[in-house]
Amino acid sequence: MRIMIVGCGDLGQYLGQRLAEQGHQVWGARRQVALLPESIQPFYWDLPAPPPESLPEIDYLVYAVAADGRSPEAYQRAYRDGVAAVLAALGDQLSTLKRFFLVSSTGVYHQQAGELVSEASPALPRGFSGQLILEGEALLAQAECASTCVRLSGLYGPGRERLLRQARAGQHPPAEPLYWTNRIHRDDAAAAIQHLMDLDVQGQQIEDLYLVSDTSSVPMQQVIAWLGEQLGVPPQTLGALPGEGQGKQIQSQLLASTGFQWRYPSYREGYAALLSAATPS
Repeated sequence: MRIMIVGCGDLGQYLGQRLAEQGHQVWGARRQVALLPESIQPFYWDLPAPPPESLPEIDYLVYAVAADGRSPEAYQRAYRDGVAAVLAALGDQLSTLKRFFLVSSTGVYHQQAGELVSEASPALPRGFSGQLILEGEALLAQAECASTCVRLSGLYGPGRERLLRQARAGQHPPAEPLYWTNRIHRDDAAAAIQHLMDLDVQGQQIEDLYLVSDTSSVPMQQVIAWLGEQLGVPPQTLGALPGEGQGKQIQSQLLASTGFQWRYPSYREGYAALLSAATPS
């Protein structure tokens, strides 16, 4: 297959290398193409501007652009204007594209009282970030091509170690109220997209929306306490909770029903791998 990954950063590069290992031809579209590994063909693109040259003929497109800031302008560029620019650049290829995968976020969900959230749950974001992400999803849904949105929960892995830094500083959140938190390791996020693409290649039906999170939605307090124990750092100060409310519990049963298997089914396996990699041999 011929695959283009637009926004080929950390997640996109890991996915692209996995796909290249399967024998697929992979292009990585981004500004800093010199950072791409040899297995991914570079394609310079400074979104949301039009591409400087025509897109290669492709079978699949994965849109994995992330906002480069926390402002409304940054989210509009990444999730609304960027999607619109890619759809425009595809042009006649929209009718031949096998599927457009959009990497989205569970941040579109407004629930903050510990509710269980699935693909059937309403998404009524209160903030600009979730609203603009939904606008990008809506643009894709209106396009004349098969598409699937994969809404990722909190992405972590190499280089994404915010909770580890918090635990090392002994910054434990208050014991009450419990704040439910969800995460997905970068490797599993990429594997999930590849898994769905493989199913599509095989002619199996896949849905237009999947929530991609690990199998263990847990209170933030539990995660920080466990990390502190592994690091041997007792709690010193009380850190603030991430926001108002008690969070939500993301459910990924639909993804599981496709036969996907997590390498890191919970925070314990994922963070244990990060801690092991950081320990001098």
